[in-house]
Amino acid sequence: MTRPSSPGYREAAMIGDVLWGHLRAKGVVAVVCDGSVRGTGTLRGEDDFPVFSRWINPRGPIGADRGAVNLPCWSAACTTRPASW
Repeated sequence: MTRPSSPGYREAAMIGDVLWGHLRAKGVVAVVCDGSVRGTGTLRGEDDFPVFSRWINPRGPIGADRGAVNLPCWSAACTTRPASW
């Protein structure tokens, strides 16, 4: 599972169908996104790859935005840390 987080930012999607394809190829089985996603029309045909998100936005991610990896993510009362199962 991968869990991108951008709480409160809904102006552009964090991930879409292209990234989902790469994630699936790497063995990821689900996405929980604390932010926006796009490409949901394609995703609706994928019954075996659940994606949960706060918002849907057709605008793609902005390449100039920097992010971070391997940090804890949280939403509601659930905290996910790198390598937690």
